Order: sequence, then structure tokens, then C-alpha cells
Amino acid sequence: MAQDTIIVRGQVVEADSNNPIPFATVEVCGTSVGTVANEEGFFRFSVESNRGDSLCVHSVGYEYGYYPVPEKSSNAPLTLTLVSSTKMLTEVVVGDMKITPERILKKAAQNVRKNYPQKPFALKGYYRDYLRKKKGGYICFLEGAMDILDPGFKKPDDKIEVRMEQIRLSDSYEKNYKKYVKEYEHDTSKILLHGVLPSLRGNEFASMIFHDPLRNHGRSVPFMGTFDTMWNSSYYFELDYYTYIGEDEVYVISIQPNPSLNYWHVDVKGQIFVRVKDHAVMKINYKYFVTKKLDKQKWYELNLEYQDIDGLMYLKYLSYMNYFKIFNGEEIAEISQYREFFVNDVILQEDKKLESVGIRVDMDKPLYTQSVKEIPNFWDHYNYLLLGQPLMD
Repeated sequence: MAQDTIIVRGQVVEADSNNPIPFATVEVCGTSVGTVANEEGFFRFSVESNRGDSLCVHSVGYEYGYYPVPEKSSNAPLTLTLVSSTKMLTEVVVGDMKITPERILKKAAQNVRKNYPQKPFALKGYYRDYLRKKKGGYICFLEGAMDILDPGFKKPDDKIEVRMEQIRLSDSYEKNYKKYVKEYEHDTSKILLHGVLPSLRGNEFASMIFHDPLRNHGRSVPFMGTFDTMWNSSYYFELDYYTYIGEDEVYVISIQPNPSLNYWHVDVKGQIFVRVKDHAVMKINYKYFVTKKLDKQKWYELNLEYQDIDGLMYLKYLSYMNYFKIFNGEEIAEISQYREFFVNDVILQEDKKLESVGIRVDMDKPLYTQSVKEIPNFWDHYNYLLLGQPLMD
């Protein structure tokens, strides 16, 4: 008998402070049904109603939480709380060698080939990009169900094939994209205070993939630099504490500019989460600020998280934001541009070949110019995420 479909939605928060927990995973225990909360902890997904099922809720640095699946959809959102598992780090010594953040990061860079997939795999997930105008709010929004066919980390990211199952965008997307971002083939740079940000390829999805410092560990990612040599760069690192992801101990390393370089006009804040047992990087948050007079503006933010599947690390979530000014003939506009990808399923080469109903994406052309046959009611039951506020009807 067909079961009723219900909508599970709400917010994940800290038990003590009630602060939102960004990018927490919410799923039906023992299944692949679920989603990843957004930056404000909000989530939404559909599930076939089944009495007795439980929700498993987890995030880096927190103990697992378990909640019953609601028996029916409700207008009242759920509030799911998680308890912190963070513990302060005392000085760690192995033999006569003191563990330093630089040594941890050097080992993490050396172990990328061991900890991350070298053979082909596929990722099925949800993508969105949108613009926010400093004076004017959100101005355009695009979302899509995307499949990534990755040949493995031993090959460069331009060998990745992307397929698009469905796409939809706000009515004003093309107009505002051309006005505030401009076509890649017609505009090769965006204005920054201290230089230019090059257009890497022909659309925002391709640009987002390039900004993954682990997938492109041997290349220089804008703002952040090259992960392979990051431990020996101009950053200052501190080993703050350790926490747990499941049963695994994880080092938490903070990132700051090297104070000896006297970077008065820029600031960097962030954290890198490294698993103790094999030095696999599980999570990175990186923020870059520019100070001008009394104004401190965030120009760039990168967030990514990897998950362990059969002993190797696969992408779970990736996003980056960049701020820029652009003169479009009418005004000098201040724009924050966001791109996010949430992985719903990982398909290994040994398991099965990815069967995608979508079209192959031309990575040298904007996404909104590429059409795919519309599937009726596709989005009604798709497990997508809630934003802090609605961006489109």
C-alpha cells in the first residue's frame, strides 16, 4: 500500500545556548533519506510516513541526537538540540616530539592521496547560487539537482563531468545576473579592493568546484592558497582543542594571519578539523576580511565538510561566498555572491554506474542558458534546504 508523504522541517540548535548549528545532518536512521541543514540550522525534507522511525541528527563537535519522525506534517517546525562533545586539549607529546599544528597540517597534506578517492565516483546533490545586494537584499536565485562524475583526485578538476537533472530560477535571474555579474565570456574580472578575481570557467558551478582546497590540493585556491604548502605559509596556526566525530578524535586548528607580517588591512579567521588517527581533513571554515578605515568587510568565505565512506573521504558539503563591487553603467553596486552544493548520495565505482536522467552541463557556459526537460512535480518531493528567509516564490 502506498504510504503518505510528510514534510519534516525545523532547526538544529545547541542544547546550552540555543544557537543554530550550521550544516548539521538530519536523516532517517539507517537510511539515506535526509538532508543537510543550512547556515542557520534550518532543514526541510520529505519522507514516507512510517511509525517507529527515528531521526539521527549529527554535526562535527556534537554528540548524536535521536528524535522520532513525526507521524504527519505539521505547520510547527521541529527544534532539534545537540549537546557539545568538545574537550579542551592538553599538551600532546608523542615520544620526544611535540605535536604542533604545522606538523599536523603537513601530515594532512602528505596523506591526501591516501585519505581521498583516487578512483572514479559520483555525487548526487542539490546546488544553488544567489546574489545579495548590500542595499536591496536578495536579487536572484538558481537551484538545481546535480550529479558530479569525478574521475578521482589523481586527475584535475576540469576532467569532472556534471549532469543536471532539473533546474529552476527566479524570474529576475538572467536580468540581474547580466547586470551585476555579467557573462563570463564578456567579463574577465570582478573589482576587488586589492586586485581582481579571475573568472575561472564559464559558470558558477565550475567555479565552486575549483574552490575546494582538498580536491585541488596542489593548486592555489583564491584567497586561501595551496593546501599542500599551507602549513609552511604566511598563516599563524594554533591547536585549540580536540573534539569527536562519532568515535574518532579530531584536532581543531585555528587559522590567523602571521602577526610578524603586519597585515593591518586584511584579516583571516577559520578552523581546520583534522582526524587524529590518519590526519584526514574533515572540515574547513575560512573567512577573509578587508579593513578600510573603520569598516571591516568579509570578502570571502569558504565552508566544506567531508564524510568517511568505506575508509575514504568524500565531499558532503561545499560553499563559498565572495564580495565584490561592480560598475554596470548605472551604479557602483556592492554584491555578495553565494554558491552551495549539498551531497545527498555518494556512488562508488565498485557499487554501480551512475544513471543520470539529466543533460551534460557545458562547464564553459552559464547554467541558466542550459535547458533540461522539466519533470512535473519534481520539486514537490525533492529533499532541498530551507534558507533563513525565502528567496523566491
